[in-house]
Order: sequence, then C-alpha cells, then structure tokens
Amino acid sequence: MLKNKKTFSTILVLAILIFSLQLVFAEGQAEKRKMSADYYNLTKENLPVWDEQVLKAPTTKVWTDKTSVAAVANAVNDKAIDREKKTDTYQDKERKVKIDRYRGYIRYLNQNRQFRYGTSPTTPVDKQEAEEKIFKTVKIIGIPVDEFQKVRVDTIVAQGGSIKTKKIGEKMYMEQLVTIKRQINNLPVYGAMARGAVSNKGEVARLLIKWPDFIPAKMKRLRNRDSVIEEIVKRIDEQANGQPVAVNMKLGYIPSHTEKRIEYIPGIVVAVLPSQSTGFIFTVPIAE
Repeated sequence: MLKNKKTFSTILVLAILIFSLQLVFAEGQAEKRKMSADYYNLTKENLPVWDEQVLKAPTTKVWTDKTSVAAVANAVNDKAIDREKKTDTYQDKERKVKIDRYRGYIRYLNQNRQFRYGTSPTTPVDKQEAEEKIFKTVKIIGIPVDEFQKVRVDTIVAQGGSIKTKKIGEKMYMEQLVTIKRQINNLPVYGAMARGAVSNKGEVARLLIKWPDFIPAKMKRLRNRDSVIEEIVKRIDEQANGQPVAVNMKLGYIPSHTEKRIEYIPGIVVAVLPSQSTGFIFTVPIAE
C-alpha cells in the first residue's frame, strides 16, 4: 500500500512538472508570437519606399581598364613608376601599389609618408584641403566624379600614457582620413568607396579604392512589398529570438559576386540591434 502511494505521488509530481513546463512553453510561444507581431509592425513602419526606377540603373563605363600602377603614382604625386599599363602590382622599399580590376580595387601605400612619432609634424592639414586632395587624386585615377555621393573627413588622433603614473599624454594628430561614398541612380552603392589618408605634410600616404564597374543584375520585376516584409521579419525572428529590437533600413544597390564579375541588385540593408545581444546586419533583395 505504501509503495503504491509513493508511486502515485511520483506520478502526480511528474504530471504537475510536465503541466508547468507546458504552461511555460505556451507562454514563451505566445510571447514569441507577440514579438513577431512587433517585428512585423516595426518592419512595416521603417521599410523604405521604392518603385520601378530602381530597375533603371545604368551600366557604368569600365574605368579600371584606363588606370595603371604608373597612373596611381602620378595621381598621388609620388616618384614615377616605369611599368607597362597592364602590370597590376608594384613594390619597392617604401611603396606598394596593387590593382585588382575585377573588384575595382586599388591599394597604395608609402611608408615614408606615414606618421612617425618625434619627427612628423603634429598639426593636421585643413579638412577642406585634405578633401580636395583626395577628390583630385581619385579623379585623376579615373573614378567617375558623377558617382560621388558624399565625403567624410576624420582626423586620426593618437594618445598615450604612463602605466606607472597613470598620466595621459598629449594628443598627437596623425593625419586626415577622407572617405568618399558612391551612388548610382541617386541610391547608395554598398561595398563601394574611396578612402585616402593625407599626412600632416599634405601628402597622400595611403589610398584604398573599392569601386567595381557597375553592372546591374538582370531583374525582370519588383518583389511584392509584403513578401519583402515577411522575409525581413523571418530573419529578425531567427536571430533576435524574441528580444525587443531597434531596426534601421536603407535602400540601395547590393553587390552579388558571380564567376566572371560583380553585379548589383536593388535591395534593403537591414541593421538590427537586439536589447540583450550583439547586433547583426543582413540584406534582402527587392527585385527578381
């Protein structure tokens, strides 16, 4: 009899535990459904508006075929490099130039123009002067000026200190960093930019260009807006896992790598910041 009572008690406890877990799971699912609805409303409110115009982006001319390592050296006002036009790499003791025509990529570096503590000037050139210098440099290299979207200039500052005395040293102004973003058809082109560092002597110390030839992917029609919303909500649901989120969305052209070239697809770049975890970014095409 006692054994049967113990067995019954055990079964009763297990049943209560299972029921409690079911309630918790049901509540969790209800909360998740609620957050999914919140994600939907948030997405619907913040999703940019687009029309057929996004499918009318022009194919840009091939600018990469018109440049060379010698042209890069000339553009940054460095010593001449005697190389054939199709030679895409060059390196000596102080300089390095690399061109990747498939990616619209150019990299230039001159170590003698970098900031050196104790010997380099500590006063940066005027931001307007730095902007004009990089603007002129990339124009000479061959980037189409009508694709420039906006320019940003950041002053690079270094500051040391003593571990023993806990005193912070003086700020050292090292260079001006100029970034030019790209646009086509009045929309940003993601993954494309030109960036140059101007030393305190007014010389171009580094240059990085990522400006592929713009080739629109063959898209026949725009996607239904509701289907785009559903895809975005699904992606947020999968990664945010029910957390409240902040969302930022931008319309633009997204690069797609094929075997032979880079093509661009109109789409939405979605940046999500959950309340209790690391943020994430993803893209969703708006045409097919």
